[in-house]
Amino acid sequence: AVIGSGPAALALLARLARDDPSSALLHSTLVIDPSGAFCTAWAAKLRSQGVSHLRSPTFVHPHPSRRLDDALHGYAAAHGRLRE
Repeated sequence: AVIGSGPAALALLARLARDDPSSALLHSTLVIDPSGAFCTAWAAKLRSQGVSHLRSPTFVHPHPSRRLDDALHGYAAAHGRLRE
């Protein structure tokens, strides 16, 4: 079981999926959170502070895939946004 459904829980589940997508462990994992949906409390906290979009460098992104880093970097390069 995973307690909570914030960014750390998503990172954990993404790592399990990367290591073995067909894993019985991943398919039998139970996520326990009173909100009933991923990142609900986290998103509400950001909204309460007036943050509509969270922009972080790719190296702190919770997804464990190098392809995602490359895709985000490619998007930023294509749109002239590498300095942001």
